[in-house]
Amino acid sequence: MNADVGQRVVIEIEEGRVFKNALYVYWVPIIALIIGIFLGISLAENYGYADQSDLIAVGVGVLLFIGSYMILSVIDKRQNRSGNIGVKMKKIVE
Repeated sequence: MNADVGQRVVIEIEEGRVFKNALYVYWVPIIALIIGIFLGISLAENYGYADQSDLIAVGVGVLLFIGSYMILSVIDKRQNRSGNIGVKMKKIVE
């Protein structure tokens, strides 16, 4: 189906795809942040930096948070190249 820029179209999204994408975009980075915080506290205490464990925990948490978005970006680009994005144009609405 060939739609021109500015034309309105009806799209269809695979069942469960919206929830799955929301899970990836919202929950994976938050879980990575939480894991990073606990990992940072543990590393700081094990390596003798207990007095700076809060700062280290935030740093490791943010690094894992950003890293998770970078990994999700790579996955997204691969899915877009493969055409497996789960969204299909059904018809052009005039």
